[in-house]
Amino acid sequence: MKPTYQARIKTPQGTGYIIRSLKTSDRDEAYRKAIDLFDELKYRAKAGEDLKSRLATKVIDEYLASQTHKSRFVSSNKQIGDHFRSFLGSKPMATIDARLMAGYFANRRTQRHKGKKISENTLHAEAGEITRFLRWAKEMKYLREVPSFEKPKLKANPRPVFDEKAYRTLTSNARHWIAKASHPSVKRDRVLLWNYVLILANTGIRVGEARELQWRDIRIINQPAQEQLIFAFRVSGKTGMREVVARTGEIKNYLERIRELREAELGKTPTLDSPIFCHPDGSKIGSFKKSFSSLIKYCDVEYDRDGNRRTLYSLRHTYATFRLYEGVNHYTLAQNMGTSVEMIERFYGHTSNIRQAGELTKTGRGLGGANIFDFIQAENESKQS
Repeated sequence: MKPTYQARIKTPQGTGYIIRSLKTSDRDEAYRKAIDLFDELKYRAKAGEDLKSRLATKVIDEYLASQTHKSRFVSSNKQIGDHFRSFLGSKPMATIDARLMAGYFANRRTQRHKGKKISENTLHAEAGEITRFLRWAKEMKYLREVPSFEKPKLKANPRPVFDEKAYRTLTSNARHWIAKASHPSVKRDRVLLWNYVLILANTGIRVGEARELQWRDIRIINQPAQEQLIFAFRVSGKTGMREVVARTGEIKNYLERIRELREAELGKTPTLDSPIFCHPDGSKIGSFKKSFSSLIKYCDVEYDRDGNRRTLYSLRHTYATFRLYEGVNHYTLAQNMGTSVEMIERFYGHTSNIRQAGELTKTGRGLGGANIFDFIQAENESKQS
């Protein structure tokens, strides 16, 4: 096997050497490549570039390896590991400046995802992810300064929610949808899905956060002055670990129904480290998307009044809207939801004129009912009639 030639070149206008593989075992071709490399380094040195700057791809690999334990790793791996890496190619870190960043976003705006133009909100999120990477690179001495660049502007796109009428329709028809299940396993999935819906609507937690929930993540906060139990959910989201205070003590009923369902399958109480939302074999459920789509279609609440299709994330947006109507202030709500006050103002600002200072566990009167989330009450009333 013939050896591959390498070049050892004294850095132009600097000290030390740069060693690069020429990726060829042919001597004549190696000489030509070495001369080309020297000319390239000489040109870059005259332009004031740091010739010993590490290749961006190597730095990206190191960064991603340091982020695998983070809750946002999937986003980092996609936005930094795929999009940004692809754009940088074989460029060294020293070439990352304001001009390069402007070129990156200009390039991204020419691309399509599933045939659609990439939204400014998506690009805004990418800008945040890239900024975190660049700050890390500076801390690790791979970058002298984090370049200043203009982030794509967020657009306040309407978020499809369940208004009061649609939510009441959903809660009053869900039991019929469950009863129509053609097989015990289907009924089991529908019961689990419905209690999942109620928990999301009462906590505002993200779908990804709910997916990782275990029984040990739930605790009752001891508040003697409160008339109802206060439940807290420990979740790991975009802003790290936080405890989410549930809107109502009725959350206990939803959790008990899930526990009873699981006990019937196991013949014993589920362990504290087992997932709350799981398949019969104990593995956590990746997505309720299909069953939720079936539910809202059956209840005829699939679309909002503007024709936007509701999704599972609509439950988070519904929670935020209802809590603001009920008087919870923006700062308290933002902390509970693991988001920023800016995002609350941007997407739910239409409720600002009627909000009042309050606490997360109080029940508001703005929606014309003592407890708009109480599925049990609706069920009991139906049985009595």
